[in-house]
Amino acid sequence: MGETAGKTAVSTAPAAPAEPVGGARAWLVWVIGVGVYFLAMFHRNGLGAAALQAQERFDAGPALLSMLPMLQLLVYVALQVPSGLLADRIGPRVSLAAGSVLMALGVALFAVASSIEAAIAGRVLIGVGDAITFLNVIRLAALWFPRSQYALVSGLTGVAGGIGQAASVAPLSFALRGMGWTGAYLLFSGLTLAMTLLVVLVVRDRPSGRRAEGAHPPVRALESIAEALRTRGPRLGLAHHAAIMPPYTMLGVLWGYPFLVEGMGFSPALAGTLLSGVGLSVLWLSPLIGGLAGRRP
Repeated sequence: MGETAGKTAVSTAPAAPAEPVGGARAWLVWVIGVGVYFLAMFHRNGLGAAALQAQERFDAGPALLSMLPMLQLLVYVALQVPSGLLADRIGPRVSLAAGSVLMALGVALFAVASSIEAAIAGRVLIGVGDAITFLNVIRLAALWFPRSQYALVSGLTGVAGGIGQAASVAPLSFALRGMGWTGAYLLFSGLTLAMTLLVVLVVRDRPSGRRAEGAHPPVRALESIAEALRTRGPRLGLAHHAAIMPPYTMLGVLWGYPFLVEGMGFSPALAGTLLSGVGLSVLWLSPLIGGLAGRRP
């Protein structure tokens, strides 16, 4: 009888979820998700190419103009933990769609803004949408690909973001010269809305298409943060990001383009090409490191 009871207990216990197998459908879902991240990086870093026009349009000096990217990045930082909690509760598909809609609205507001206050409101909306994006693309990778490929897909996600950053300089500066401020930014707002439609039509949270049932009780946010900070890996990643990003962000997000054009006397085309090249030159490292980390975690 005891043996029978043991077999019954084993048979009624919930089975561990199967590891995702990846494949063509997984790559398609990831490509759509990473397209949103590409646009997020495009919008985040695109102000550098527009800094000179923004000074004229909003009659703003360098200090006031710095408020645009600074507030956007502050919103991005402040919303990282709430965005993670939101992703756990509503899933990456809804989160990515909401983020891309917010970015599109922010870019559209920035396109028609005639005052610095309206421009700041537009950049804040872009920051909110940007904050939701990256971690949800990474979550899609974890839900659709086997663990052995996760680091590689994460590295490729970084490549897509770097390409988005590089594309935000020369193409945006070309569009601004050819279409003007409002036309150029409305074009990129429309592209972001088109990506939203692709997210809704193609992306699903899991290969099964169904939300996973909660196998564990929810963990409080502060407990989860404390657990992450007790682990060496997240602490090392935080320290590395804090040390590396400030000079890179200062040049890439706002001041690199004006410095090269106004300070160094370079032509706008050459300045845009140089800044795009900086972003592209390091992209080969991400998949290489991701592949190595996947084999030797």
